[in-house]
Amino acid sequence: MNPWFITSAQKRKNTACASNWRPACIIGLSNMKVICCIWENFLGASPPINFSRRLSMIACTRDDLAKFMQNKIVRRHKILLLCLCGLSFSTFASAQTVVSFVVDDTVQANYYFDKGDSLTLYAKYDSANFYYEKASAIFLAIASQTEKSGLWKKYIDCCNRMGDNFRLKDRHKEALNYLNKALEIGTAKLGQNHPEVATAYDNIGRVYWYKGVGDSALYFCARALDIRLAVLPKNHPDVARSHESMGHALLYSDRNAEALAYLQKSLMIRHQRFGENSLPVASSYHALARHSYFTKDIDELYNYANKSLLIKRRFFDEDHPEIADTYNDVGNYFYYTNNYARAIEYYDQARVINQQAYGYYHQYVARSYVNIGHVLHAKKEYDAAIVSIQKAGHIFQAIFGENQFVANNFQYRGVVYSSKGDYEKALECIATSLAINKKIKGFDFQVGRIYASMAEIHLRLSDFANALKFCQKSIAALVPGFSDTSAYANPQLHDTISEFYLLRTLKLKAEILANRYLAQFQISDLQNSLSTYELASDLIDQMRSGFREEGSKLFLGEIAAGVYDGAILTALKLEKIANQPQYGIQAFTFAVKSKTAVLTQLLRESRAKKFSGIPAKVLEEEERMRAHLASLQTTIQKERQAKQSNKLQQLEEKYFAHKAKYDELIGRFEKNYPKYHVLKYESKTVAAAELQAALDDETALLKYFVGDTAICAFVVTRRHFETFSLKKDSLFTATVHALTASFKNISSKTTYLQAATDLYLRLIKPLGSNIADKSHWIIIPDGDLYFIPFETLLDKSVVSTQELNYSDPPFLIKKHEISYQLSATLFLESQKESDKLKRSDIFVGFAPVFSKNGALNSDILNSLTVANPDASSYFVTRNGKTLDELKYSAQELWTIAQSFPFGSRVYLHEEASEENFKNNVKNYKYVHVATHGFINNENPKLSNLAFSQPQNSNAKEDGILYSGETYNLDLNADLLVLSACQTGAGQIIKGEGLMALTRGFFYSGARNIVASLWKVYDEHTSRLMVEFYREIAAGKSYSAALREAKLKMIANPETAGPQSWAGFVLIGR
Repeated sequence: MNPWFITSAQKRKNTACASNWRPACIIGLSNMKVICCIWENFLGASPPINFSRRLSMIACTRDDLAKFMQNKIVRRHKILLLCLCGLSFSTFASAQTVVSFVVDDTVQANYYFDKGDSLTLYAKYDSANFYYEKASAIFLAIASQTEKSGLWKKYIDCCNRMGDNFRLKDRHKEALNYLNKALEIGTAKLGQNHPEVATAYDNIGRVYWYKGVGDSALYFCARALDIRLAVLPKNHPDVARSHESMGHALLYSDRNAEALAYLQKSLMIRHQRFGENSLPVASSYHALARHSYFTKDIDELYNYANKSLLIKRRFFDEDHPEIADTYNDVGNYFYYTNNYARAIEYYDQARVINQQAYGYYHQYVARSYVNIGHVLHAKKEYDAAIVSIQKAGHIFQAIFGENQFVANNFQYRGVVYSSKGDYEKALECIATSLAINKKIKGFDFQVGRIYASMAEIHLRLSDFANALKFCQKSIAALVPGFSDTSAYANPQLHDTISEFYLLRTLKLKAEILANRYLAQFQISDLQNSLSTYELASDLIDQMRSGFREEGSKLFLGEIAAGVYDGAILTALKLEKIANQPQYGIQAFTFAVKSKTAVLTQLLRESRAKKFSGIPAKVLEEEERMRAHLASLQTTIQKERQAKQSNKLQQLEEKYFAHKAKYDELIGRFEKNYPKYHVLKYESKTVAAAELQAALDDETALLKYFVGDTAICAFVVTRRHFETFSLKKDSLFTATVHALTASFKNISSKTTYLQAATDLYLRLIKPLGSNIADKSHWIIIPDGDLYFIPFETLLDKSVVSTQELNYSDPPFLIKKHEISYQLSATLFLESQKESDKLKRSDIFVGFAPVFSKNGALNSDILNSLTVANPDASSYFVTRNGKTLDELKYSAQELWTIAQSFPFGSRVYLHEEASEENFKNNVKNYKYVHVATHGFINNENPKLSNLAFSQPQNSNAKEDGILYSGETYNLDLNADLLVLSACQTGAGQIIKGEGLMALTRGFFYSGARNIVASLWKVYDEHTSRLMVEFYREIAAGKSYSAALREAKLKMIANPETAGPQSWAGFVLIGR
């Protein structure tokens, strides 16, 4: 959108009588501009600066103009203003015939000019240009007679605006015609360093990046910026526009880091000049959303797109092209997060709006078709994807002939044909794309993408030589200065053009080499495959530090998981073939890096704040801001899930405002406290030898990695390290699901016995004698193994009979203590941070019970069921308004408290509130929560624990502790027990692990956590917990205490079934 109309647009939206604004605006704008024109023509100079400012600040209505007439500056020259209003024109006409002619024509020209402005605001570009053309003819005629620089400026202004409107209509030849005219005449009449000349340069640059001609775009945009910086204040709006133009041009050249710097400068200026809720700021947010799209920073993409959309909706109706621009950004977010239905919904809305505004043959329409094609490709609807992408290609070709967009379109088609298995058409399309790129001298990163696509097709054809040749060409295009064509050569990781595409190409090259080994059995191929995976892993580490938001890091982790999968299997294969243990250690290193990278970085950031010399008051402010953001984010998540909310826009505006302040604070931390930056971004990978040193002689650590085609296990003891490749077939997943289902169905005894035995044979028996003699096993699961309590596996087969007593089967827990860890890195760091706090307070327990205070008010009930759609079917009583009573939980806490007679505190019923929990857990060694837990697998941030419900509407907390809030607690607990259902379950994110409620508690300071994998009966839970704490009070370790408590449950026929005792697991030592 043209930036000249922003002030008018804001006034339109912010004027109370918006419906009466338009005609008054035209009169008001014309009159004000005529005042300036008269002043210049009669007095030979521009109006005083304070006079001009007042003109620009008043609202454009008749009433405001009347008030303005009372201004003392205006009164000094009242005769001129009376002339303007038609009260004294005849006097001037008789005295100054020539001036009268000039004024009359100038008034008419300004009227046409304002009319063009108004129409441009509403995206009526053809009509706007009709009026600009009329205005420009008058200005040209008068300027030619009088040679007044102000009139030449108006004429050039008209040319600039017409050119920019033709750009928006994709009529680039006409756009350049007007803009070159503005440039030529502007240079001749106003001088080469005039702001209007800079505008011409800037607009020409924008035409070129609209056409996909990056080098030319950069030249003209840079020229505009140089002029503006020379003649305008550095915080001038036109300087901000130039920074934005440079950012866009650099983005399309894939120079993302440079682009970001320019875009951030533009945003900073616009914030200072216009404030948050202004169209220039919305434009900057849209540009930053585009940057986030190119860098795959998906959380920032969503944040910026939403900020832009919220502001634009203040000024435009839903069918305005500016809204469509942002719909495409939002669609991109949903595409990256695999929400394909929502992605297509937004892309198609953008297409419809743009088609109505610009017509069918417009690049914005084509881009929507391309985006829809990408989604259909991801859904494996290949024929429909090809149709959509071809539609886009026809539009691009009709507009541009051969250019970068057309070349990209052929490449997209080739990729879809390749996925479809039509390799002949795929290679044909991609060869066409390459030919166009060479002809137009396209961007290097685009050429790199094309070569990578060709390599992938040749890999599928088992043509390894050509596949590797094109991989090297792709790498050479993506890494300036690298040109080695040898298949075994790799670049240095600096000055890369596109990290994302380089990562994709390195992964592809490693796969090609590994596949060629299977065909030709040259061990050098396998060795070089592994070295390429190592380089890709280093690149992932480099990329990870560039992302700030959790969702973006998780997205990168999902991409990285494919790299680690291939790297682990390749390393293990080399270990077996070469019989060299270092390859097994390399495999272990890759497996360590593949887990909980995001949580590990969060924990490091938390520690960095504490040990970087940041003042306590500043840290308190950071904690307060972070807690407030978490609360807002949780509320927003609930409103989004409700789908029909009128609060969402207001909440998101508030969130974005607070987020900007928080990001600014974190930026100051990184700038002013160097140690904070070092500790936060420290990237140290745990070595197997470090783990061995941390283990005692009775402990074995079992780390699993579940890949797409294989399962790998690593056994680490104090004196031994060994790797294993385990069997993964079509029955593996089915067996895991059968076992977990049997825990929820007490009648499925046969299923349980078979599955528990089969999984023992798959997962434990192959690991041999090195673990059999260890009393304590620490298990780091992966994938579906997160949902298996290994203590329930059977080391001997058991025949199911009617008389079978669950006390008899050979559960692994009868021989071993078993605990769990989220990752090897977190285990090692937890060992270094043993509990050294001396506390007078030992145990604190919370049990809402829900007998006296179980009633939910309608808001809380709606919120809970929105956050967790199946909550009512599991936990709400028949009247639909109260939570099921946990009648054994009160006695559970009182009995546990008796094990610690000194320093214990119990909160029951209404005292077990969320507010009391947050305020009173800091100084206790053992924290116990007995309540209902609710898990949301689709949106883990909405998983929660229920506390007693607030008694009045003014309560600070709502009684529901959401997952997002758990990251902002003040915990020093050595042990946290979540005696609630499914607190250890959740969504599995590939490349990160389990997104359970436990993550936030670990971040907030809990060192060890007991959590549940499924719903356990209240009475049985109570028995288990009482015995567990009794053993702790007797001096046993947490893992030994939990084992003893479970063995006592097994010894009792009433509670011997795994459903009663196996659901609670210890994550910790």
